[in-house]
This record gives sequence, C-alpha cells and structure tokens, in this order.
Amino acid sequence: MTVSASAAPRFTKRYRQVTEAKAGGSTYTPKLLADFVAQQIVVAADTIVTKKSIRILDPAAGDGELLVSLVRELSPDQDIELHAFDVHESALLVAEQRVLEIKPRAKFVRHHRDFLQHVTENYDSPSLFSKTGLGQPYDLIIANPPYVRTQIMGAEIARALAQKFGLEGRVDLYHAFLIALSRVLSPNGVAGIIVSNRFMTTRAGSSVRAAIHEGFNLLHVWDLGDTKLFEAAVLPAVLLLSGKDGETNFPSEIRFTSIYETSAQEEHESENPIAALAHEGVVRIADERCFEVLHGCLASQRGDVWRLSSEKSDNWLE
Repeated sequence: MTVSASAAPRFTKRYRQVTEAKAGGSTYTPKLLADFVAQQIVVAADTIVTKKSIRILDPAAGDGELLVSLVRELSPDQDIELHAFDVHESALLVAEQRVLEIKPRAKFVRHHRDFLQHVTENYDSPSLFSKTGLGQPYDLIIANPPYVRTQIMGAEIARALAQKFGLEGRVDLYHAFLIALSRVLSPNGVAGIIVSNRFMTTRAGSSVRAAIHEGFNLLHVWDLGDTKLFEAAVLPAVLLLSGKDGETNFPSEIRFTSIYETSAQEEHESENPIAALAHEGVVRIADERCFEVLHGCLASQRGDVWRLSSEKSDNWLE
C-alpha cells in the first residue's frame, strides 16, 4: 500500500516541518562515537577500502562529524565521492568545509533536503529503492538518523511512513531510514548506523528487526545502554551491516556486545565507555562509573526480540 498522489504533497510538507523542528533541537554525534563507528566500518570493509574510488553516503549529515571521522580512516590516496543530505544548508556547508580541509580533492555533493523526503517524492512502490531507480549504490554508509516518535510526527505522517515502508505499530523516523538505507547500499558495501536501542525489544520494532534481516547482512550489534554518550535521553546502539543482493539467509552467528552501568566491583579500567568495549566484565572509567561489558552472539530469528546470548546470560535465563 502506498501514499496516494494527492496525499503526497501534504505528507512531504508536514514531514519536512517535523524534521526541521526536530533538527533544530538535535544533538550531533559526539566525536568519540563517530570515530568508533568509522573505525568499525573500515575494518569490516577491508575489500572496499582498497578500491581506487569509493562512494559514501551520510543521509543525515549535520555538521559532518561522522563523515570527518570516516574520511580520516580512509587512505589519503583514494578518490572519494561523498553524498551528504540534511535539511539545514548551513550545517551542510560546515560539513563540506570540514571534509575538504582533510581531503581537498574529495568530491562533496550537498543535498539540501531530507533523505526520506527525497526518496518518497521520487520513487514509488514496488520499485522503491531499486538499485537502478536510485542510480549507483553506495560503497560505505555512515549514519545517525533522527529519532522522532509517533507522538511528535503526528498520526497522519506516521501512517504514511508505515504504509510507504511496510512498518507496523508505533513508527519512529529512524525505522524508515533503516529500511531505506538497505536499498541504496552496494551488495558488497558496509554501513555503520547509530540508532536508539528501543527497536530491539519492543513490539513496534518487530517489523524493523525483520526488515534489517531481509535487507542487510547483520555483522555486529553494540547495545551502548546507559553510557550517556548523548546529551539527549536516548539509549543508543550501533549496527554494523553489509549489503546483500536478494539473499535472505539468516547468518548463523552475529556478534553482540552490551554495556550497562553496574555497582559491581571493577575488574578493569578504561578511559571512557567506548574504550571499555575492548574488555569483558566490569570496567571502571575515568569518571568513576562502572560498566559491565558482555560479548556474545545475537539470539534472534527474524522479527524476534534481540538479546545477547552468552554462556553467562544463557545460564542466568535458564
């Protein structure tokens, strides 16, 4: 089911107003997290980062923190073409300037509009996001999509997004971004996406979880829990994904890491929550908070709740 032609102008206008209002009070990605995501992408994309030319997408670029981190991780000899979308032109100009200071020969393409709005206006079902419809796919995607819940978007926009992207229940804007990005990533490409961890365990997230398994090969999930990496009250997660070309096989093993604050006695010390991820067990960081870091595999089938499976957690559940 799709949005009718008559409803489309009203949908995109209201959608733009919502995203602009949200972006006005948004918190951009902290450098610590941006660097972590960029590093994970480059490690996973070992065959891609050796290519002479690379196409990169950030669908909600802001001031370019994620793109800057990714460009710094790539070889200075590579030809890179970056496509940055954002509803704020001033932010895009800052992003372009920051990237070109690091790599002056990079091709930086500014898209002063919302990525979902662009797709919704120009591509319709059933060929929505087809590789041919959207042109050349992207080798690398790095993203921190906006988190806007149903009650902020309004019922009309939420219904339109749900219909357009095949979502069910309470829709968040980043749910639609995840599905959209799966269609523009190269079959051999790699994406690192920062999201709220809510979708992993809620009923409303079931269709998103299933869509991720359908559209991507899921490589690693980091549930960053209550690390407070953002000023906003959001519990973040990082998804490391690779593209797939029509295959829907469920990987036998997907890595899963979680970190949550604890009052238990520390076993290790680290500078910050991201550095703590290199350990397992209870880690005390520089500000005296202690976190329990667990490593295991994702226990899930398609739309099921996502949880960490390890010997310790499985024994506790049993």
